[in-house]
Amino acid sequence: MEQTDLFGNIISSNSSSKVNSGLNVIENGEYLFCPNFFSKSESDLFLRKLKAEILWKQESMNMYGKQVMFPRLTAWYGDNNKPYSFSGITLKPHSWTKELIEIKNKIESIATTEFNSVLLNKYRNGNDSISWHTDASRSE
Repeated sequence: MEQTDLFGNIISSNSSSKVNSGLNVIENGEYLFCPNFFSKSESDLFLRKLKAEILWKQESMNMYGKQVMFPRLTAWYGDNNKPYSFSGITLKPHSWTKELIEIKNKIESIATTEFNSVLLNKYRNGNDSISWHTDASRSE
């Protein structure tokens, strides 16, 4: 049985390797696709825990002179000294949860870098979204 990654490349589910042929180059970037990076049971547990325990919030921003609610929920977690500003708002980080630390540690082991924060987005239904944009802003 075959599946595709986010960019339409075919990945064989029969492969015992957790990483496909390696780094994939795309226009203006690159990505490493790791099918089955977490087992199904790990993924299900993380999803249940994150849905239940993350402190989700619907932010708003000023657009054309009026406050507009973001069409999604967000949450900023990370090191206490790492606020994040975008679209005219500044988020103060919540402390890492046990599950976020587990995910972070596993990702850091193959990314060969350390992360100090994560922005989580929750899309509740087919109406929630984010428009095309660049993440030109950086966390402080």
